[in-house]
Amino acid sequence: METTTQTALSQANQPFIVGDWTVHAARGALRRGRETRALEPKVMDLLVHMAGHPGQVLSREALGDALWHGTVVGEDVLSRTVSKLRKALGDSATAPAYIETVPKRGYRLIAPVKRFAISGSASDASERIDVPSTRVRWRASASLTFLICMAAWAVWAVIPRPGDDPETATRTDSAEALGESGRLTQRADALYMAFTRADNEAAIALYNRAITADPDNAPARAGLANALVQRVVRWSTPPGAPPAAASLTQALRQGSMEGPDQRATLERATRLAEQAVRLAPRDADALKALGFAYAASGRADAAIAVYEDAVALDPDAWISWVNLGEMENMRSPGSGLDSFIQAYEAMERHYATDPQFIGPLQPSVGLLVGDMLYLDGQGVEAERWYRRVLDQSPFEPDATARLARALLDSGDPGGARQLCETLQTRIGSTPGCGALVDSMNEKEAPQGR
Repeated sequence: METTTQTALSQANQPFIVGDWTVHAARGALRRGRETRALEPKVMDLLVHMAGHPGQVLSREALGDALWHGTVVGEDVLSRTVSKLRKALGDSATAPAYIETVPKRGYRLIAPVKRFAISGSASDASERIDVPSTRVRWRASASLTFLICMAAWAVWAVIPRPGDDPETATRTDSAEALGESGRLTQRADALYMAFTRADNEAAIALYNRAITADPDNAPARAGLANALVQRVVRWSTPPGAPPAAASLTQALRQGSMEGPDQRATLERATRLAEQAVRLAPRDADALKALGFAYAASGRADAAIAVYEDAVALDPDAWISWVNLGEMENMRSPGSGLDSFIQAYEAMERHYATDPQFIGPLQPSVGLLVGDMLYLDGQGVEAERWYRRVLDQSPFEPDATARLARALLDSGDPGGARQLCETLQTRIGSTPGCGALVDSMNEKEAPQGR
């Protein structure tokens, strides 16, 4: 049985949130959005200790004992440590939002603290996602629905390329080196990415066999976690019935994953992904699987923290960037923009090595960036992104229609018409441009008296 001390140490090493900051104690870092700040060990120890006693006044003596374990230190040493922590948090001693000085008594952490357990029930209400009900123009939500389906493929790069970091590479295409467990995992990965019910169930069977052959096979555990989550998200309906949901977003909104069987499956998936991370802590794919399990369980903050760790390990992990952006948008609409931009740039860097996989998906990410900018009132930047998509995918129907609409709104109806007419000449009529041209024709038609 785990002791109280072991539990406390485990909690201290897991990410938690203080105010606006996600605290990665084991890495000695604070993260807020794309901003990361490193903390000295004693400064981090101070933050962790105070976070364990939120709202409580901690005396200088108690803090000294906790940080220096009975070694006598001067008050100025503690004061400097508190000052460094305040500086890292962006806090002020005169108008504190994080650490309050209580005259003649000590210090108190006044910012809210939120923790997420490594294991726990998916029904934990404190970690449910508050899914926004706002509907946005231009069907940006439809793009998000597609992207979260695509982003569930958390094992997209199952074979490391030449030059991969040996510390992060956990797979190989050598049949001899793979062994039976590795070969089963490789075949299961391919089945999983076919994205059908039959193939997903076949992948689950092969992942289980791979784990039986080698219990320490981290990729197999991560893959099985992904497939189990996918079973709950899409295939919780009876065999032969339509999918329960087209995406994780839709499943969360309609509550189709709340049954006892679904919760039990998600809890198993979470345990498998946690085990994969423990076996391969520097494997970004294992972290992606854990983030996916947390996201499906409604644990938005935990998912975000794990995805942040994944992209910190591998800035080119574009699927983690997409997943991170989706979770950020679900927590606060529009806040995932930078993550989607990072995803697009990572896809651009890796296009040459994975053109068949990235090629069909990259335009959707670029369109999503453009849509979010347009909805935010940044029309010029939105136009630039639509043009960027069209530079790489000429005559892409949605990008053409979006750019034409942006041109029309900015006072260039001639440019909008030319775009759509060229598209229709090359590939035929499309719904987006067709509706736009019809609308322009109606406005230009002579009005009867």
